[in-house]
Amino acid sequence: MKSTGLKTDSAVTPLQMKKNELLHVHSLLLALARRFTERGVVPDEALDSYRETGVTPMSLRAPRDDHADAVLELATALGDHVERAEPEELLGEELQPVAAESE
Repeated sequence: MKSTGLKTDSAVTPLQMKKNELLHVHSLLLALARRFTERGVVPDEALDSYRETGVTPMSLRAPRDDHADAVLELATALGDHVERAEPEELLGEELQPVAAESE
């Protein structure tokens, strides 16, 4: 598997999470992936390596390590595209007024 480029000095990695925590993170990342794909921030084909794992958050009987691999693939795919995106693309129109108020 390719390196994710994530700093793991003090952060908890998917390999250190309990399975229920991993399933939750997996669900959240997949929700973000869907939203970013809809907005065009992440091209659909960027998620191919994630899909090839064959593991989704609903794969409850899949081993924890398979979920960890899927989460790493998903996080890598998202990270590669999100770091190049403009903040407006990430937030979407519905959240831009909220972001402007907080500045």
